[in-house]
Amino acid sequence: MSLPAFATGPRQTDEQYVQRVASYPFYQYASRYWAAHLKDVGDLASQSALQTQVLSFLGNRACVASSAQALMRASGHGLAAPTVMSPLSLVSYLDLPDLASSLPPDDEQGSSLIHWSDSLGRTPLMWAACGGSVLVVRLLLDRGSVRDYVDNVGEDALLLAIPQGHTNVVLELLEQGLPIEAPTTKSPLIRAAECGHRGIVQILLDQGAIPGSVLEHGETAMHNAAANGHLEVLEVLIHPAASWGFGLDHQNHEDETALFAAAFNGHAEPVKILLKIQDSVDKVTKVWCRSEKDFFSEVLQERGFPNLPSSPIHRQLL
Repeated sequence: MSLPAFATGPRQTDEQYVQRVASYPFYQYASRYWAAHLKDVGDLASQSALQTQVLSFLGNRACVASSAQALMRASGHGLAAPTVMSPLSLVSYLDLPDLASSLPPDDEQGSSLIHWSDSLGRTPLMWAACGGSVLVVRLLLDRGSVRDYVDNVGEDALLLAIPQGHTNVVLELLEQGLPIEAPTTKSPLIRAAECGHRGIVQILLDQGAIPGSVLEHGETAMHNAAANGHLEVLEVLIHPAASWGFGLDHQNHEDETALFAAAFNGHAEPVKILLKIQDSVDKVTKVWCRSEKDFFSEVLQERGFPNLPSSPIHRQLL
């Protein structure tokens, strides 16, 4: 990763990147797993020669940016890696707290690396949250990292910690005072429901998250849990949502309920539980059944399901 070939920085096109990897077949593996192998060594300070090599690599910003691109590509992110990623951001993402604590807090021009954001608008704290590193998150917050900074698409550290289910990072950020309602139009609770992380959903509710928060098109956490078939999350959300006035009959801006979202995406078990819990529905709901490639009408009543077609999806729901 410290070879001169990588000191020219990240590649700008797919073709250039493919050529680089073809010339150095071990590069993607090294960029993705060097941190894991480094952790196996144990105390880096006791390995002076290795420590010198690691610090030399981290001191070369171009090599770090190249390696970050390979890491993101190997992790399935395409060219969507930051064009320039700081050494502190890289070790934060890779969960290397000892290196994060040993790196200088400022660059050569005296600018703070803790607050420095890359081309994606992400700071080291946000990368630590994304990578699931509780110790680095704690370290950076103790050193004054801005808690509620948001990236180019409006996501803060809490939102970035949720997709991979980094429960301990979520707890740490909340304990350190990160707002439970993101300072954007996005909602941590809705993100957790969408991703199917029941434990995080419960934590956010216990900490005061509002189950009635809505996105720009009127979707709630219930909508997103149902649309993605997350049955256990629905079970956690149903009663808190109802207590806020967002029951099973709540509709988004397209007049769609959580039941519609579950049926639209072919999730039979969520449909079953929503039908079972729902007290009554006295109107015809138009549902697009993706597996049937056709529209059908469901007359949902408190008891029984009259006049339902005998398609496979209907038999499954019954």
